[in-house]
Parts: sequence; C-alpha cells; structure tokens
Amino acid sequence: MRGYETSTYTFEPGRLSVTSGRPSRRDVTMSLDPVAFLQIGYKRTGLARPILTGRAVAWGRRPWVALQFPGYFQDP
Repeated sequence: MRGYETSTYTFEPGRLSVTSGRPSRRDVTMSLDPVAFLQIGYKRTGLARPILTGRAVAWGRRPWVALQFPGYFQDP
C-alpha cells in the first residue's frame, strides 16, 4: 500500500506468506491507495474505478496476475 513499508505477498495454492522487503524476482508489482485496497478487499467496489482513477496500478512481467486479487473473483 502506498505510504507504507514494502511487503512481499507470496500466493501458493491454499497458502499466503507475507514477508517484509522486496523479493528478488516478482511477477507483478501493485501500488494501491489504502482506501482502495480495503474497498476492493471487502468487495465494496469493483476493480474498474480504482484502476481508471489511478488509485490501483499494476506493472511487471505478468501484470494481468493483479486481476486475480486474492479472493476477489471467488464466491464467499
């Protein structure tokens, strides 16, 4: 999240690992406004508005991976 320490989130089937700092190799880098992060995470807003307004940005070797935001497209 913008304005906070850099963290690395590693997603594996059925597992999430969070470490502080930058990884040596990454598929995607995401920069999110903290409010947008929470709204997307709690499914209060879709991805389109934060992306179009610049509150959510993704880049890297595989930026499309950001569209698979954890749990966003899965049923509750």
